[in-house]
Amino acid sequence: MKRLNNISILPSLYLIILTSSIALAQSGGEGRWVLSGQMNEWISEQGCFVEAARIDLCNDDWIWPAECGRNMRNGESRTLVISTSNYFDNDMQTTFAYKVVQAGPTYNANQKIEFFNNTVKLIGKFLTPNIYVDNVPNHYLDGYDEVDEVDETMAPERKVVNEMNSQIGIHVKREVFGYSNPKIDDVIFHDYVFTNNGIVNKNGTTVSVTLYDVYFTFVDRLAFAGEGNPGTDFESGFAQWEATWGNSNIFHYFNPNKILDTEHPYLRGYYCYYGPFSGSDLTTDEQWGLPDHEPEQPGNSIYHRLAAGNYTGKIVLHADRAADDTNDDLNQPAYYPWYDSDLGIMLSIEPYNAGLMANKVSLLTGGSNGHPGITHQEYLEANGIILPEQMPGWVGGCVQAFTFGPYTMAPGEDVHIVMADAVNGLSREKNREVAYNWYQYYGGTGKAPTLTLPDQTTTTDHNGYKKAWVETCLDSLVNSFDAAVEAYSGGSFNIPEAPPPSGEFIVESGGTGVTLKWTPDAESVGGFNGYEVFRSKNTIASEFTQYFKILDCSSADLENKTTLSGGYRVFEDKPDSNVSSSDSTVTRGFGYLYYLRSKATATNGDELKSGMFFNMCGTVTKAQLLRPPYPNLDSVVIVPNPYIITNRINQFGENDLYDQIAFYNLTEKCTIKIFTERGDLIWKKEHNNGAGDDFSEQVNFANMTIVSGIYIAVFEAPGFKPVYRKFIVIR
Repeated sequence: MKRLNNISILPSLYLIILTSSIALAQSGGEGRWVLSGQMNEWISEQGCFVEAARIDLCNDDWIWPAECGRNMRNGESRTLVISTSNYFDNDMQTTFAYKVVQAGPTYNANQKIEFFNNTVKLIGKFLTPNIYVDNVPNHYLDGYDEVDEVDETMAPERKVVNEMNSQIGIHVKREVFGYSNPKIDDVIFHDYVFTNNGIVNKNGTTVSVTLYDVYFTFVDRLAFAGEGNPGTDFESGFAQWEATWGNSNIFHYFNPNKILDTEHPYLRGYYCYYGPFSGSDLTTDEQWGLPDHEPEQPGNSIYHRLAAGNYTGKIVLHADRAADDTNDDLNQPAYYPWYDSDLGIMLSIEPYNAGLMANKVSLLTGGSNGHPGITHQEYLEANGIILPEQMPGWVGGCVQAFTFGPYTMAPGEDVHIVMADAVNGLSREKNREVAYNWYQYYGGTGKAPTLTLPDQTTTTDHNGYKKAWVETCLDSLVNSFDAAVEAYSGGSFNIPEAPPPSGEFIVESGGTGVTLKWTPDAESVGGFNGYEVFRSKNTIASEFTQYFKILDCSSADLENKTTLSGGYRVFEDKPDSNVSSSDSTVTRGFGYLYYLRSKATATNGDELKSGMFFNMCGTVTKAQLLRPPYPNLDSVVIVPNPYIITNRINQFGENDLYDQIAFYNLTEKCTIKIFTERGDLIWKKEHNNGAGDDFSEQVNFANMTIVSGIYIAVFEAPGFKPVYRKFIVIR
């Protein structure tokens, strides 16, 4: 039956201009982050996440655990496909058996024709807090937490809203949000509403027709080994570069007809894990978990890790039974196709290619190329394929799709679909332990640590030991699935709200310790139960960061461990006083970074914490334990002297005071001036940090780096004679 849309043809000139302009668009488009918990995602205005959307060649999506930095990526690209049948296209005055609109997996200019009027915004429960380290703005989230609106009434700390129209008249609205609640902080929720609003072009032309056989398909391409190959040249780590785009990933889907296990008969979704690859330096047995087989410091357990010590997955929480029936349909998704990520028909986007569109619909709705009825994992096992790359005719590795439908959508009707992304696996401590123990045997170090399996038995097979621990990651992922289902029970998100972070967090270097001050915003919240403060040395949120908890107080002992002064809660990080281990005490000569979390107790007894990133220091500057002030200026020294640029790493370390000179043994307050050899004043600083140390970044008043030469520093303090010191700079 032919259905006509009452719309005039778009002028050809308009199409030419449109096509020319979109060719210049950036592949990533505008986007926002959801990053309150351990799972972080970047949400593009395009309705999906195209390959190389943010950084060249590889992406930083599905980041977990985020406390270890943005190299911990597990995602490569996503694709969104919407199709309908027997569609009369007024642009072409042609009825297509199948009409398809698609965004992703790679950037294609035609997707700007098929999806348009895209918007994206970040709604925050609160604005990004202010963080200062020694009076310098220094927030870890600088440039990432771009809040567009504030909604103090919403439950999640952050929610991204993305909307767009499509060429077939279906409007897409997705809300993406996460929580810092420890039970659910490794899950990101995606709530989609698809509405037949009839808008078919950027001009707002509306076509009111019923759409038949409507399918919604979501495709995920995952990639482990972010920390194993953190660069964009694919040659900067210990993992083979193919791992960064998922060549060896293994997928397995499950639903009520193919249950995950007897305890989860109604779960609908997939899980994915890293499989072996022929191009690795490691054998097949050695590869499970992708261990660092060439650690930076083999004798230091901090530098041992498994780049794929986790599983990733997605589950469906709700899918409307029909456009006029909002009950959850356990038979949705209707199809679970999986195919080669480089499959040509899915890389092409041609809005008027009838054959191509028909082939897409066939693939995604039960066609043989989509491997219906058997999962990727089952196919490999049934065909004796050990290496996923050996799939016949494959190039790019597997992608997994969910296809929902078919739906009939009258004008104004909508379809609601809710899904959850999750990543979980070994804790960082267990990850390092397993990697370290495995390496002692692999590397032939002569050490032979006991290899204790998850069931507490022991083994002498170091590869079997590592694989057994990696396989426990599935249990951890299923726990995240359970938490997501519980959170969505009853069709609404029932997640206790975390306490707010402090609106201002101030870190000040000092002579007796590092002083931490924060506004007590959380103390008026019901269930408030104190704070946690963590410290790291040299860096933060990296693969090798070690965090030391230096404060853990409840509301009962808050006044014993902190003070309230000038509207700020105050705590001092002093040497040898806050942590027991001698190697974790704050020490002079190093830079430190901190983060703060407020705590609360939910009505059900669960412990809640503010998001770890909202009060986390960045790396612009670092706090230090300084020398106490001297009673006079007689002992002032300049270090290093001479300053030699070729030796600067050895002078203060690669990460701390990298290109600075230090002034030691200062009075509590003084004025420091630097003159050239001929007497020109080029730099001045009021020293008033209450310590005996201060620093110069070797710049003049114009913020230009000073040149090689001889300089004179003058130190002046009330009640003392000026003190003069000469120093040399060699560049």
